[in-house]
Amino acid sequence: MTRLLDEKTRARVEELAARGRWYDALDLVQDQVEGAIDLGLVSREQMRADLELALLVARLDLGAAEYEAWQQAVQWLARLEEQGAGNLEWCRSLALARLYTGAPEESLRLARMGLSLDGQDEICRYLAAVLTAHFGDEAAAEQLLEEGLAACPGQTRLERALKGLRAGQGLEQIEAARLEAEGVCPAQSEERAGRGLRSPAEEALLCMLGDDEGLARAAAAFGAENPLFEGIYCFADLKFQGNFVNLRLDMNQRGAGKVSEAWAAALAARLEELDRLARAAIRKKEAGRRLELAHLLIERSGAFRLGYQVGRSREERLFAYQRFDANFERWGEPEYEDYSADEPPLPAEEQAAEPSAPPAAYTEEQKARLIEHLHRWLGPVSEVIPPAESGGVELLVLRPHRHRHWTVLVTCGMGAAPMNVPPELAGFGAERAEIMMYLPPHWDSRSADPQNAWPVGWLRLLAAMPREQGTWLGWGHTIPNGRPFAPGCGFTGVILLIPGGVPDAAAVCPLPGGGEVNLYQAAPLYNEEMAYKLEQEAEGLLRLFDEKELEPRAPLSSPARPNACPAQGGAPEDEALLAQIEAWNADRQYERILKAIEAVPPEQRGPKLLGQQARALNNLGRFEEALQVLDLCKEQSAADPLWHFRAGYAWYHLGREEKALEAFDRADELAPGDEETERYLDWCRSAIALPVQKQPFTERVRDYWADFAAREQELLALSEAGDAKKTRHLHAELLAGVFGGAEFSLDTAADGRLRLAVWAECMPTRLIQILYWQEKAPETLAERWVFWAGQPADPQAPALEGALVWPERRGEKAVMAVWAPGLHAGQDEQLDICPLYTSRCG
Repeated sequence: MTRLLDEKTRARVEELAARGRWYDALDLVQDQVEGAIDLGLVSREQMRADLELALLVARLDLGAAEYEAWQQAVQWLARLEEQGAGNLEWCRSLALARLYTGAPEESLRLARMGLSLDGQDEICRYLAAVLTAHFGDEAAAEQLLEEGLAACPGQTRLERALKGLRAGQGLEQIEAARLEAEGVCPAQSEERAGRGLRSPAEEALLCMLGDDEGLARAAAAFGAENPLFEGIYCFADLKFQGNFVNLRLDMNQRGAGKVSEAWAAALAARLEELDRLARAAIRKKEAGRRLELAHLLIERSGAFRLGYQVGRSREERLFAYQRFDANFERWGEPEYEDYSADEPPLPAEEQAAEPSAPPAAYTEEQKARLIEHLHRWLGPVSEVIPPAESGGVELLVLRPHRHRHWTVLVTCGMGAAPMNVPPELAGFGAERAEIMMYLPPHWDSRSADPQNAWPVGWLRLLAAMPREQGTWLGWGHTIPNGRPFAPGCGFTGVILLIPGGVPDAAAVCPLPGGGEVNLYQAAPLYNEEMAYKLEQEAEGLLRLFDEKELEPRAPLSSPARPNACPAQGGAPEDEALLAQIEAWNADRQYERILKAIEAVPPEQRGPKLLGQQARALNNLGRFEEALQVLDLCKEQSAADPLWHFRAGYAWYHLGREEKALEAFDRADELAPGDEETERYLDWCRSAIALPVQKQPFTERVRDYWADFAAREQELLALSEAGDAKKTRHLHAELLAGVFGGAEFSLDTAADGRLRLAVWAECMPTRLIQILYWQEKAPETLAERWVFWAGQPADPQAPALEGALVWPERRGEKAVMAVWAPGLHAGQDEQLDICPLYTSRCG
């Protein structure tokens, strides 16, 4: 661990732990370790095998006294049993973590193992005794405690345990008393008790004892389906208003079994009422935005939260959570979690006012020193490719030299501004960098052919990445492109390494006045090599290259170097055929591609060829066949973003937007920033969110009038005060929940009542919705309000009495909208797909 945490960091960690700031200490350790991994000082594999580091993190996790932290301690320490079996702290820490996460048998084994290493260890003796009693041998448990007290009198932990056992207390009671007595958990407060919540110690120990059937019982009590324990939590699907809400219990199966079945049934029965209360609270802050109930989260304390996705489409990854106590009373104000990848753009006027900082640039002395450094180690600069846009970087071309037979293309300007390295790495010299590529000797820097041009575009992209994304690049980083760089090119990403073919001293250029610039070579990788690096870290990939006697830093050449980890399970890919297929794709000769692939025996078709077959089928509109082909290489292509993109493309065009979204999301994870993937992600989200609101129209109207009645006094007060802006804003917020946005007017009728008129905007189907909305207005509001259905602009509009049939022409199709008060309940399930509405809803 000495390589991962310096003395200053360790001292700060201990200081935070002493003040009970466990999570701050954990964050500091994680940031330091991740920075060391990113710098290439240590591999992730080495980090995971570091017992000293694992024990430090486990101590912090145990101090946090929360289920999630204990689970983390279990997952790390359990991997190190071979190293830890002879280590007392490992036995003690894992025994505690195993106990709190529901494995008392394993905890007893570990406690006894620790006691065999040190018979006087108080914690191991305490655990061995109370667990022995829990499993039925109380006499042996008391003997363990008495022997420990005889050897070391005054051990209060053992004294309390012995007293508890003799008083007939069980394991949970004894351990809860210990946690409170030692200050690990505070005593129960009056507020928590008044809200019907468990004490902090009861909450901490909720997942300790029980049986694995607890989840099934809890799901049945909630009326939920498909119960599942996954990761560290319990999940189920809860049907609510025709849709499924994600039910999550923040506990394991044993904790789930302690949820009162009567309480769960009562919550399910009152969910509609609680939903209205939560919506009313959130809408005070989120005027006019759609709320979709997505989560019901059951906390270990006994409280719960209703979570809503906020916004008009799923592109808006903002969730609002309203908390309730165990007595079903609203507790606190709504809280928000924003899972959006990017900050919302500034409005145009704010963008105009925002001053743009000039791009950083080298001083003349710094640039001269960089060129001198390149000249010394790689040769003179032969050509300068100017920036493609303002703020971009130059690219320097170094043609073959007497000691070098390849062309070098290197950025010049990327290192002018320091990168946003993690704070703990500041001062280690990682802040500045330039990136180069090794190209063929006769590489044409002016060619527009993608085969020649991609290195230029790719180096410009890499140079801009730290500035535009606020990130940094360093040794061992891989950057995926998500697809081949150019037709006929098998490479799909790069890894940053120290430059090859020159001494290590060439990798760092000192700058005048202090500071230095790191020089990295962007070595191209195949998709399989990219996936291998993600699993085995950069060191593992480089070892593989050594074993295969391959040099990833060799200049690009034709034919390209062999793949260090070709796809398994099939014959080597026919690279010549793949290159020809790329050319046919450019000419849209999809049938020709299929014929060529079908001529290859099935057993000789590797993942790349199958991917091209699926691509051609997609382009011909044969989407189901494309999915069948993709399924043949699913396992081999799990880390291939193109495979997931092609699957998403097929699902999207089959009308399965949810499946498509899942595939495009995975493609975006594997190759972030691809414009085509992002475009399809936007289309999927819009297709899911916009055409059909998940809550049926009749239910939205019902909720509208309930909200209107609850906020009527606020509306009346604003109208009487003459605050037209706030009045209109509140009405817009309420109406958005029904119509997703509607034109309306506010005035006073001749009889003095307030009049709200909603307009159809020349849309017959909207008029039908408004009429239904008007019909459902509560009679109790009629004394103070008039609700008006605005008429369409068409002067020939028929009178709307009884059943209304409204034909209209859309292109070559005739569409008929119907409003029929006589329809029976249950015929309104597809209200947002077919504009058909009923006057009665059950």
